Amino acid sequence: MSKKQSLSLLSIVTGIGLSVVAIGLGFAALHWVGAHLVIMEATSTAIFLALLWIYALPKVSPLTEKMAELKGTKAGSWLRMVRLVSYIVLASVVVFGIGILFKVLHYVGAEFMIMFGCVSLAFCGIFAPFFYTRYLDALEK
Repeated sequence: MSKKQSLSLLSIVTGIGLSVVAIGLGFAALHWVGAHLVIMEATSTAIFLALLWIYALPKVSPLTEKMAELKGTKAGSWLRMVRLVSYIVLASVVVFGIGILFKVLHYVGAEFMIMFGCVSLAFCGIFAPFFYTRYLDALEK
């Protein structure tokens, strides 16, 4: 399977998965019967999608070729930091999703996992633009 076909398939799977997540959130917001089951399915789908992207990111990302091209340069090191932040975001989504599942099932440790996922995402939201602007600045030099 070519890189373009892989990216198309990944996009289709992601679109379907996000539709499941949206339906689950709609059920929960409207307090419909079975909402907890649909939310669990939606959260499981979100976790699956994040894990899928963690696996597929090096294979389909245009950053992979750019990183190889810029290896050993200052811009390349900043680009690696951007990629690291993207992996942290995906891992945070997985931890947050598992925390939501634990919360729905009333398991111990749910609050910790949810807070850890939120703090990790906030950290990435602060530092991702910093790393990306440093990468763009290094490209201009």
